[in-house]
Amino acid sequence: TGGGEPSRGALRRPPVEAPARRTGESMAASSSGTPANGPPSARFLLSGATNNPHQSWLGYFGIPEDIAEWTIDDVRSTVASIAPSVLSAAPAAAGANASAVPPPPASLRRTVTLADFDRYLRTIGEPYRFFAASRPAVVGADSGEAGGGGLRVVPDRAVPDKGGEAPGGGHLASAATADRLKAVPPIVFSDSFELTEPETFRVFSPDGAPAASMVMIEKLANYLDQVELTLLSEVSSRAAGFFEALASYDRLWGEVEAGVRLIASMRSRLRTLELNLVHQPLHLPRLARRKANVSSLHDKLRLIQAVVQSQPTIAQLLSAADFPGALELIGSAQQLLQTELKGVAALVPMGESLVAMKALIEATMARDLLEIALGYDPDSPPPPFPVEVVASTLSSRIAPLATGLLHLDALNPPLRRLSAALKIEVKATPKRVLQAELPKHGAEDAGGDVAPSEAPGEKAKGLVAQLKDLDVDAYEDVMGKVGAALMVLLRRAAAVHDALAHALAAAAPPVHTDETTPQSDEPHPPGADGRSDEPSRSDLASSRAYVSSLSEETAGLILAVAELAADRFGRYVRARAECHTRLSLAGFAGACRVAEEFGADVAHVVGVPCHTITAEVASQANAFIERIHVDASKKLEMVIEQEQWTQVSVPVEFQSIVDSICSNQVPRATAPDLLALNGPDAPPAESPATEIVLEGAGYKVVGSGLILLSIVANYLQCAAAVAATTPRVAHVLPALLKMYHTRAYKQVLMAGAMLPTSAGLKSISFKHLALSSQSLGVVLALIPHLKAILTAYLPEAHRPLLHEFDSASADFAAHQQQIFAKFVSILEERRRGRMKEVAAALTPAPGSARQPEPSANIKSVATDLRAVHKTLRDLLTRQQLHELFGQILTAYDAGLLETYRGLDTTAAYTRQCIVQDVQHLRKEVAKLHLSLPAGCCPELVAHALALPVA
Repeated sequence: TGGGEPSRGALRRPPVEAPARRTGESMAASSSGTPANGPPSARFLLSGATNNPHQSWLGYFGIPEDIAEWTIDDVRSTVASIAPSVLSAAPAAAGANASAVPPPPASLRRTVTLADFDRYLRTIGEPYRFFAASRPAVVGADSGEAGGGGLRVVPDRAVPDKGGEAPGGGHLASAATADRLKAVPPIVFSDSFELTEPETFRVFSPDGAPAASMVMIEKLANYLDQVELTLLSEVSSRAAGFFEALASYDRLWGEVEAGVRLIASMRSRLRTLELNLVHQPLHLPRLARRKANVSSLHDKLRLIQAVVQSQPTIAQLLSAADFPGALELIGSAQQLLQTELKGVAALVPMGESLVAMKALIEATMARDLLEIALGYDPDSPPPPFPVEVVASTLSSRIAPLATGLLHLDALNPPLRRLSAALKIEVKATPKRVLQAELPKHGAEDAGGDVAPSEAPGEKAKGLVAQLKDLDVDAYEDVMGKVGAALMVLLRRAAAVHDALAHALAAAAPPVHTDETTPQSDEPHPPGADGRSDEPSRSDLASSRAYVSSLSEETAGLILAVAELAADRFGRYVRARAECHTRLSLAGFAGACRVAEEFGADVAHVVGVPCHTITAEVASQANAFIERIHVDASKKLEMVIEQEQWTQVSVPVEFQSIVDSICSNQVPRATAPDLLALNGPDAPPAESPATEIVLEGAGYKVVGSGLILLSIVANYLQCAAAVAATTPRVAHVLPALLKMYHTRAYKQVLMAGAMLPTSAGLKSISFKHLALSSQSLGVVLALIPHLKAILTAYLPEAHRPLLHEFDSASADFAAHQQQIFAKFVSILEERRRGRMKEVAAALTPAPGSARQPEPSANIKSVATDLRAVHKTLRDLLTRQQLHELFGQILTAYDAGLLETYRGLDTTAAYTRQCIVQDVQHLRKEVAKLHLSLPAGCCPELVAHALALPVA
C-alpha cells in the first residue's frame, strides 16, 4: 500500500538489510516501480522485506529473531517472478547509480532456487499455512483499503498461487496490475458484489441519471477488456508455474502406475502362497476339529446320563427328608440344563419336572418349619399349654429347613408367616391358660377370648373380674402359669432365632478386604455360558445384603414376640393394679415378684431389658408406697395431735428396730403387715424398757416417736422387699420425717397441744420440752443410718434423692436447738425475776454490822438450776444435758455480769456480798457435775475477782 503502514502479505526484511530502509517517500516510489536510488526490482525486494506482519509466530515456535518468515507461496512467487529480474537488472542499476547505490552482495548474483529454502519451509511453512487457513477473516469496506474487499496492491509482487486471496479477504496484485486496473471501479472486485443489489446499479447508473447509454456500455466494455488483458498478462507471467505443475502431475501419474503394477504382482504371489501354505495344510486342523466335536458330543451324552440318573437320587433324598441335599442336586441338574445342555429338546420336560419338584420342596419345607417352630400342626387347634422342647433339638430340626429355604431365596415368606403365627399364639395363650386355671381356684369360667384392654363386652369383664377376685396366693399361681406358658413360646422363638442365625452365618459370603484378599493376575476361567464361575463383586454384595436383611428380620422376630408377650402379661398385671395397692406388704411383694421374675426371664432370653414389665411394676410400686405414705401420714398426724408428750415404755421390738437400723440393716420386726407381735405364735413378751438405747445413749420417747419408728421400719422393709419401691421410699421417707418435725414444733414450741381440740395440756413444761427433744434426738441419730440403708438398695441414677435426708437432718437439729433456746429463755426470765431486788439485798443498813453472805436472790437462782437439772437429768441424754446447761450458764454469765456491774460497789460490804454470791453459784453448779470446758460463768468470776474486798 505504500507509506509507513506495512502490508499484511509482504515479506519482512532480514536484519542485515536494516541500513537500506528508506523513508516513506522513497518506499512509495519503490512500490510504484519508479527508480529511486537503485534498481526498481532490488528496491521492491528490500521494501517487501520490511513489510512482514507475522511477528508473533517467531516467539510461538521458539525461532530466532534473525530468521525471516516465509511461506511456500511467498517463496515460489518471489523467486519465480522477481529474483531473475533483480539479478539481471543489478549490473545496470549499479552502473547507472554507482555513486549512490553500492554494488549488491555476491550472494544476490547467483541464481536462487527453491532448494535454498527447503530447511526454512520445513520449519515454518506448514505451521503458517495452518495459521492462515484457521484465522478468522477480517471484514473491511468495499474500497481498496487494507483489510477491505478491493484489490490490494503489493509493489512488483505477483498474485499468489492460492486463488489470489489476501490475508485480509481481498486480492493481491502487483503495482503494474493496479495501474492497469485503476480505472475499473473497486466494487467489481468486492467479495460482496451482487447483481441483485440496488447499490451495484447505483454505481454505474446513479439516481437521477438518464438510462444506460452507449457511453456507459462502452465504459463497461472497456473495463472488461482491461480485466481480460490483465488476466492474460498474469496468466502469461505464471506460465512457468503452470508447466511445472503439469510436469509434477505427469511424474505423480507415473509413480501411481508403477505402484498399481507392483500391487498386481503382489496379489499373484499371495494367491500362490495361499494355495501352497493354507489350503493344503488345512486338512490336518479339520481332522482335529472333527475329533474335538466327537469328544464334546460324548461329554454331552455323559451329562445327559448324569441328569437322568439324578432323578432316583433326588427321590431318595426327599424320602429321607434331606431337603438341602435334594435342593443341591436339583440345582446342579438345573444348572446343567441351562448351560451345558441348553437347547436339548428331549430334556425340556425334565427341566419342567425339576421346577415343579423344587416348588413342592419349598412349600413342604415352609410348612415343616412353621410346624416345628410352633410345636403343633398349623391346620389343627393349638394345645391349651405350649409344648416345651429342648432348644438344641429344635435347632437341629430347623437348621436344615432354614438352609434349604435360604438356598432357594425363599426364607422371607416362611419367616413372615412364622412371625404372624407366633404373635397370634402369644395373644391367645394367656387366655387359654386363664380359662383353664381360674376354675381351679373357685372362679367360674367366663369363656372370654378377648384380652382385657380389647374386651368390648361381658366376656373380657368376666376374665378380669375373676382375676381381681383371686387372693394373693391364687393370683401368684395363675400368673405364674401364664408367665410360664409365654416363656415356652418365647424360648421356642429364641431357638428358632438361633437356628436361623447359624444358617445365615454359614450361608453368608465371606467379606474380604483389599489387604486380606489375595489378588491374582490370572483371570478366572469362564463357565459354559461364557461367564466366569467366580461370583462378581455385585453378586457378593447382593448376597450379603440379602443375608443381612434376613438377620435383621430374625432378630426382629424374637424382639417382636418378646415385646408382645410382655405387653400381654403386663395387661393382666395392670388389671389388678387397684387391688395391689390395697394389699399388705407381703402380698404386694408376692404379686410384684411374679411380674419381676417374668420380666427377668424375658430379658435373659432376649438379651435386652423388659421395660414394659419394669415400668408397670414401678408404677404399681409408686402407687403402693403412696397409699402407705398417705395412711402413715394421717395416722402420725392424728397421734401427734393427741400426744400428751409423756414418757412411754419401749417394747423390745422397737429396740430391735433401732439396733437393726444402727447396724445399717433393714429391721425384721414390727410392721403388723409382716409380723403379728401379739399373735399365738409370738414369743413370750419381755418386760418393756424405759428408754431406747441408741449408740450407747438412752433416749426417752413418747408414743408418737414409737409410731414414727414403726412407720420408718415399714418403709425400709418395703424398699428391701420390692426393689421398685426404693426410689419412692427415698422420696417419701424424708417428707414423713419433716412432717413429724413440723407437727411436733407446732404442738410443743407453738403450744398447739394446749388447745382443747388437741391434747388439751394446761401448760408446756420442761418435761414436755425434754421429751420432744428426746424424740427429735432419736430421729436425728438414725438419719445417717437410714441414708446408708437406702443407698444399698437405690440405683445409682436415683442417689440424688438421698440429699433430702440432709435437709431433714438440718431441720431436726434446728428444732432441737430451738427447744434448748426455749429452756434458756425460760430460766433467763426466772433469773431476771430473782435478781430484780438484788441491789437492796447487797446494800448495808446504816449502823448494822452484818457479815457478808450469799444473797437470797442468788440462792433462788441456784435453786432453780438444781430443780431444772433434777427434772431433765432423767429425760435428756448426758450429752444433751451438758449442752443445754452450757447454754444456760452462758446466758447466766452475761445476765449476772450485767446485773452486778450495775450495782454501786462503793461499800466494801457490797463488794464482799458479790464475791459471796459468785462463790455460792460456783459451788452449786459444781454439785451438778456438768462438763463445762470454760468453767462456770467465767466472765462473772473474773469480775468478782477484780473487785477489792478490803
